[in-house]
Amino acid sequence: MAVTGCRNSKAIIEAQSSWQSSKVDLSGQYNREPDSLYYSDKQELFYSISNDSNYLYVTIEFNSAAIGQKMLVAGSTLWVDLEGKQMKSLGIQYPLAKNMERRTGAGHSKEGLEDLVEEKTFLKLINFPKIPENEEYYHLADGIVNARVWENPTTRNLIYAAIIPFEQLAAQPFKEEAADEPITIGLETGAFRRPSGPGDGRTPPGGPPGGFPGGGNKQMPPPQDRRQENGLDKATEVWFQFTLKQGEAE
Repeated sequence: MAVTGCRNSKAIIEAQSSWQSSKVDLSGQYNREPDSLYYSDKQELFYSISNDSNYLYVTIEFNSAAIGQKMLVAGSTLWVDLEGKQMKSLGIQYPLAKNMERRTGAGHSKEGLEDLVEEKTFLKLINFPKIPENEEYYHLADGIVNARVWENPTTRNLIYAAIIPFEQLAAQPFKEEAADEPITIGLETGAFRRPSGPGDGRTPPGGPPGGFPGGGNKQMPPPQDRRQENGLDKATEVWFQFTLKQGEAE
């Protein structure tokens, strides 16, 4: 496994796809076996890419709580480029950013990790030729892309998984003779926006409110500084390039 890159492009992990012998169902408890996962030291993530004749399967686990936060709050998009480049024209928006997602209860806000994960039940598809634009779909609906996020109970990191039907990727069904051509996928997170004005997290002139004295070595940095320290104010973007694995004739 190698990480390559070129000018004006993001680094690409040269990955391998393995043959998926049985279809995966994301509606139940789904975990890749440890020996089926690869690890990128540079990108600090675990990943698995596999395929059968009909579907592409992607699993990514970032070894970073901050990236998980960005995915759950600011959203993320999985880009698919059938030409093996880094074009952001065909995408799966999931999880949706909090300001985009459908709400089931007015005035109710959940902030815990488990609650945020449970809220991620809709996705949007960008430029899929057979699927209408600007629609939200249940993330485990039959016949379209399925995607899911959940917390790794051991590492407490966020796991992302997607199942993509080949027939949805192009106007014509995906042809096996194109299987030797490289495919590129990229996962891009959103970023926490810096608020402006009085609520931007800066300590107001005259010291902190509430009677606490100003100054001192133990003063907490303003929220926007903490976001910068954790990388929450910048999007994370990682790309993989691979060719499809050929299996036995079905």
